[in-house]
Amino acid sequence: MDSPTTRTLAECRAKGWRADVAEYWQPSFAARQVVDAATLLAESRSAEHLDALHKAVGTLRQVGPGKRQDLFDFIDVVAVGDGQIIAIQTTSTSGQGARYIKIVAECAEAAQAWLAAGGKIFIVGWKKYAQPVERKYWRSTWREVTAEDFRPKTKPF
Repeated sequence: MDSPTTRTLAECRAKGWRADVAEYWQPSFAARQVVDAATLLAESRSAEHLDALHKAVGTLRQVGPGKRQDLFDFIDVVAVGDGQIIAIQTTSTSGQGARYIKIVAECAEAAQAWLAAGGKIFIVGWKKYAQPVERKYWRSTWREVTAEDFRPKTKPF
């Protein structure tokens, strides 16, 4: 199954825009410890290094392998087209409200700087429908975030 990011990239490119992923994988410190311990164990085959590997794997299970990191904490995709640069946060249609709140509350400084530089911000929500339209089950909803959204008493859509 395609992710919201993959579907958004395809939709942007279908509009003739250049688009690419702006998020990246940030591995946890524990993932690096596992790799280092495994490398040492492969070289030495010692019980000490085997114990270090078991400990590193245990830590990895507790903290997880890492996380996806959005550009400026809210941008999944950057698209350029029609004379504009667009920051896109991708999600499900039901998650658009939460992403809106995240952008205007937690990422306000970066989002306002993006807008002040002439960029646009959209939250693209995806929903799968039972009946296809033009042979497509997945449909997107684009919600723009503007400078007005950062004024007091703004309500999410």
